[in-house]
Amino acid sequence: MDNDINIGDQPDVFLVDRRAKVWLECSGEPRDIRSVEVIGIRTIAVDIELVVLACPLCGKRHQSLRFI
Repeated sequence: MDNDINIGDQPDVFLVDRRAKVWLECSGEPRDIRSVEVIGIRTIAVDIELVVLACPLCGKRHQSLRFI
């Protein structure tokens, strides 16, 4: 049987850093990026990303820097 797992070799697989967080504008609390609906990500500078997200608390669109 061939039970090889080659996720790292597949370029189409998107891996999310589990430490990545965003700030919610309405409550001021940090949230795991995996717990929000990401609408878009824009790179502002090298290693600085602005995340547009749908807030899980109020349902509105927020913007936050992605941080670790």
